[in-house]
Amino acid sequence: MGIMYIEVIQLSGDYMNLIFLIIITVLAGGAGVYAIYHAIKPYKPGDKFFEGYSGTDFFLVEIIVDFLLWLNKKIFPERFHINFYRVFAFIFGLLMFTIVAFCWIFL
Repeated sequence: MGIMYIEVIQLSGDYMNLIFLIIITVLAGGAGVYAIYHAIKPYKPGDKFFEGYSGTDFFLVEIIVDFLLWLNKKIFPERFHINFYRVFAFIFGLLMFTIVAFCWIFL
């Protein structure tokens, strides 16, 4: 009877690990897809680049996007804003995909 109880606990732990991996994949993968989308999205000269990004479904991504836009405005000249923002967004997207990959490999 005791051996069966230990096996049930271990099996439950495996399911919890899988649920954790799925949650991390959805959150970090969604943030990564959103960041890559903004990195490759075509911008027209009349687009309001620094407005309209605060309506996302991911609260964490919204905070990071707002921080990157603020940092971009403070550090770089205006003519480089879009290009540097795209580079930052692409690097952030790759970082999120790396987190997902490491979680699936090592957990």
